[in-house]
Amino acid sequence: MHRVGGGDICAAYRVEGESGRQWFAKHHPHEPLGMFALEAEGLRALATTAAGALSVPTVHVATAPHAPSAWLLLDWVVPGPTTPQADAAFGRGLAALHRSPPAPVPSENWLATLRQANHPLPTVGSWPEFWWTHRLAPRLGPQSGSGSLPPALRDRLLRLADRLPQILAIDEPLSLLHGDLWSGNRLTDTRGRPYLIDPAVCVGHREVDLAMMELFGGFGSACWAAYDAVWPRLSGFETRRAVYQLYYLLVHVDLFGASYWPDVARALDQVGV
Repeated sequence: MHRVGGGDICAAYRVEGESGRQWFAKHHPHEPLGMFALEAEGLRALATTAAGALSVPTVHVATAPHAPSAWLLLDWVVPGPTTPQADAAFGRGLAALHRSPPAPVPSENWLATLRQANHPLPTVGSWPEFWWTHRLAPRLGPQSGSGSLPPALRDRLLRLADRLPQILAIDEPLSLLHGDLWSGNRLTDTRGRPYLIDPAVCVGHREVDLAMMELFGGFGSACWAAYDAVWPRLSGFETRRAVYQLYYLLVHVDLFGASYWPDVARALDQVGV
């Protein structure tokens, strides 16, 4: 076993078998309430929905909830360079994923160490309510680190709730979402094939994934051009993008503290609240 770079939550390893085969392993000494089992469900949902469009590592082991020593074992993806061609392949594949009927998703899962509810599944009509009730509002609750937000920011977020039915009104089918699509959760192998890893899947509007992709960057212009060639983004995306990014920024407030307050304020400025 060789320690490799990973996230802030789990230890990550490259595992070599006697035959020379390699796997990727994640370990957590006190894994909370089925984190790995739920991640495995998400990976399988992505693999089913994205079949032929994007690759997803095969799940070999996912430790049952409450295990005293928890593991997730996946195929090892040998990383290759991210080229414009690889970016374009990813953009096309993501658009195909978003256009496909979504596979079933677990009723809840985890984004880092934060639980998120996915059921009841949203519909096109209930999507704004879902986004407030199951994403934004929990980040403002008394158990959330975002409860330390300055009162003025908190008041602005509460005012946003009344405007969401107008801002997030959509007229296109909902998609299976990766749910945490920053550049570190997209891999490219040595043949230029794009992979998705480390999901927090749910069913929702495709722009959630697109908003997260733009929040921290890392996706080239070829990716966006290829995505739009398959399924162009709708007008008004810039305002909705800020609403969707607010969730991930509040998660970062929870995890990392007050340094993300100015980013929350700028997103609210973009929404006009």
